[in-house]
Amino acid sequence: MAAEVFIFKKVCDDTNGVFSVAINEAHFKELTNHFIPPPPILNNTIEAHLMTMGFAARLHDPTPTFCSCRNSRNRNENPNFDSTNSNQQIIIADEVFQCPDCLNMFCLDCDLYVHETVHNCPGCV
Repeated sequence: MAAEVFIFKKVCDDTNGVFSVAINEAHFKELTNHFIPPPPILNNTIEAHLMTMGFAARLHDPTPTFCSCRNSRNRNENPNFDSTNSNQQIIIADEVFQCPDCLNMFCLDCDLYVHETVHNCPGCV
């Protein structure tokens, strides 16, 4: 067996060829594809099948415009609630805040939630 391998190697060296042994089917395909040139690409055979995506294009426009993040919610924010002392019989919170528009009462946690997360007074909506 060693003499046969020696002869194959000798013939490959003399003819500027390559001698290799495939380990498995995938390795065999890799070895044979190394010797197969890729097919030529002709300009008339290339056709792109792409889907148009809806990404915004950056255009320079001299006309001043508003950014989409400047919506009415950010322009018309709720006024701060007034801190009041509740004269009602049941007092749940130490500090009570009152909406100046609808006059609803809110605790500190609800006041922060309305102004930082919801951005709308539930009584005014």
